[in-house]
Amino acid sequence: MVSNLDGGDQECVALSPLWNKLVDAVARDVAWLHATLEPAASADPFTGRLLQMSKEIYREGLKQPIMLGIHRSDYMLHEGSENSEPRFLQVELNTIASSMGAHALNVGKLHRFLLSRFGGDGDRVAQALQSHFGLAPSSGWSQRDVQRHLPENVTLQAIPAALAKAHQAYGVKDAKVVFVVNEDLRNFADWCQLEYALWQTHGVRVVQRTLAQLKQQATMEQDGTLRLDGSEVSVVYYRAGYGPEDYPTEVQWDARGMLERSKAIKCPSVDYQLVGAKKVQQALARPGAVERFLSSRDSSKLRSCFAGLWGLGPQEDDEEIIRTAMASPEHYVLKPQREGGGHNFYGSDVAKKLKELSREDRGAYILMQRIMPGLQPSVMTRQGQLKVMNCLSEFGFYSVYVGDGRRVYFSRHAGHLVRTKAQGVDEGGVAAGYAVISRAPRRASRAAASMAMARMDTERQDESLDFLSGTVQNLKRFGGAISEELDIHSKLLGEMEDQTDDSRGRIKQQQKKLDELSSESTMCALWTCIWVMVVAIFVLLVFF
Repeated sequence: MVSNLDGGDQECVALSPLWNKLVDAVARDVAWLHATLEPAASADPFTGRLLQMSKEIYREGLKQPIMLGIHRSDYMLHEGSENSEPRFLQVELNTIASSMGAHALNVGKLHRFLLSRFGGDGDRVAQALQSHFGLAPSSGWSQRDVQRHLPENVTLQAIPAALAKAHQAYGVKDAKVVFVVNEDLRNFADWCQLEYALWQTHGVRVVQRTLAQLKQQATMEQDGTLRLDGSEVSVVYYRAGYGPEDYPTEVQWDARGMLERSKAIKCPSVDYQLVGAKKVQQALARPGAVERFLSSRDSSKLRSCFAGLWGLGPQEDDEEIIRTAMASPEHYVLKPQREGGGHNFYGSDVAKKLKELSREDRGAYILMQRIMPGLQPSVMTRQGQLKVMNCLSEFGFYSVYVGDGRRVYFSRHAGHLVRTKAQGVDEGGVAAGYAVISRAPRRASRAAASMAMARMDTERQDESLDFLSGTVQNLKRFGGAISEELDIHSKLLGEMEDQTDDSRGRIKQQQKKLDELSSESTMCALWTCIWVMVVAIFVLLVFF
């Protein structure tokens, strides 16, 4: 996965410890587990055989309460309608042989090498790499830049650490860990890397055996101690045994029964394996089911990623959902109680299969809402042929757990896996040949990042509102101060106006006085002229 695990997919990472807790709680509530699986066991012989083994072991008495889980919860980013936000919906929870973790890590290493080696050259190759990885153009990439944009996958740290923790909890330092593998050593390149990491990092020895080999070479002592070639076995890690094809004869079933009855810590125990059945996934989606095992808060978190799930069979009210599914089969997936890919029914095959099944046989299946992820143009290479195709991706998040029902020794997120397949390919298994290990396509990365961005935007909006609120308060205080200043100035203006009125009155009085003086001056001048004229006339009369 190329994008930072800080987007919507980070929410899936946060769910990992909750899935661990739920699996362990359901596996230890054998009454609920057995009752839930009875309808499926009646219609599916393989589930029935596993269920019968679980009942026998609990009737005889459980010799090893410590359980090791290496799980992978698979999701797709459901886009739904144009008006709805994309969100991760769970496809399934794998509790046995959750593989491909080492391969996913190696794909990440390849991406980092390509980007560090060619991503900063400035040519068309660099531009293509930058575009492919959804990165901004750069004149050069340091190792720190590459690490930031393509974070390490922790699968080869966390999964071996969980195996080592279980080995330590068993308490015999020189004991061995047994990997139960297929006859044809299928996918050995993945589990071999776990073996190397266990030895190099933790000093724990691993041997690989098939179920048939274990039947011949392993023995169980009276107290339940499991020995292989004379050495005590601390942990049995199943990379096979998840489907009926792994038990062609009673030899394999006998070996599985011996391993389950031993003191060795199993990964998974038969009960953990049964928790991964599709029927249990569907039953947990019922109202109140998850709440039986977890708090309401944790249950709500897990339910947020549940797709629509419906039970089938005699004990289910399934007629209405069957009519709906047959009318619109493109919206549903019909799933049997199988692992490993290649067993589901899609599209028109859903309606066809439902018509074929009797009411009793339907109990071996569940119906699930079909998740509708967005498409992303991708370059696909098969048998040397390169094609650009519209593709979609499935996201797997690993989690590991070691506990005994009272104490949790180890529980954490354990890395991620991205599988990409072409549009129109229904199944998603890599080992089954339907998909390739990939990275998060940009569209999915952006959609995941958009969830984180939305949260960040909300936080920024809250901060902005706080800032605006503070600003408004400051403005109010400032406005109050201005109002006080205006009142003062208003009073001053009033006083100035009064003073102006007084000045006007005094000016008017002065003007009046001036007018009076002017009038008096005019009269004086007039009388002076009259007296001058009188004197002049008198002089003329006297002297002439």
